[in-house]
Amino acid sequence: CRSCVVDGCQECDHTVLEDRCAICQAGYVLKEDGKCHFKYFGSWVYYLSGAICLILAIAVIWILDMHIRPCTNPVGLQHGLDSRESMKLRQAMDATGERELWPLTTNLMTKMVAGPGMMLHFNFQAALIVWAVFIALIWICLAQFVDERLWLLGTRRFGTPRENCILVAWGYEVQNELMWTKVLFLWIAYLGSFALWFTYAVMQLRAFQNVDYQNKTMKDFVAMVIGLPSVSGEKPVEEDIKAKIQAITEQEVVGV
Repeated sequence: CRSCVVDGCQECDHTVLEDRCAICQAGYVLKEDGKCHFKYFGSWVYYLSGAICLILAIAVIWILDMHIRPCTNPVGLQHGLDSRESMKLRQAMDATGERELWPLTTNLMTKMVAGPGMMLHFNFQAALIVWAVFIALIWICLAQFVDERLWLLGTRRFGTPRENCILVAWGYEVQNELMWTKVLFLWIAYLGSFALWFTYAVMQLRAFQNVDYQNKTMKDFVAMVIGLPSVSGEKPVEEDIKAKIQAITEQEVVGV
């Protein structure tokens, strides 16, 4: 009442009383012990592993060598360190004129540290966690309040052939009896996921609009001019448009 416990086996050998395979799956080869062995596992695996270890060893030695070398260009080193320091994300200038680094306790879901894109990305990460917890809670509720055997399906260990037969028969009966719970789980998961992600999309849009209204971004300093006629590229079109806009608006135009 069960198949043989042989990895990669397609058809079991029923002429013996032990777990032996008659036909292996694609990518496996049948050996004399009745087991299926991976066909493409050979000496090349050891050669490849050795090459990878050698490359890693060379990389470690190179890093250590770079670390213990004396500094011969302190000016260039300091320039590189200053450049790296200037690229770190910092807060707005405080009363003392300093720009402190953002603390680790910063809520990146609501605080715009590096633009609205990063804030929306962390909102997505939080929404993904909430969705996963929601799916898990559905199954927990079904197992806790409907039938506790849902906790055991697929987790009971097999033993002797007689115990395996009993286990297979028990699993077959329980799965058929509780099939409606799985169908209900899928309905709740699909409909709940649709509602959650639709709500998430609206919240993301509102969050972006709120941040965009409260902060000045590059697009607040850009004007789009439409309806211009076709002009030959031989003429200085950009300069002409820039001069015309400056004459009309009496505002300095950075570029066109």
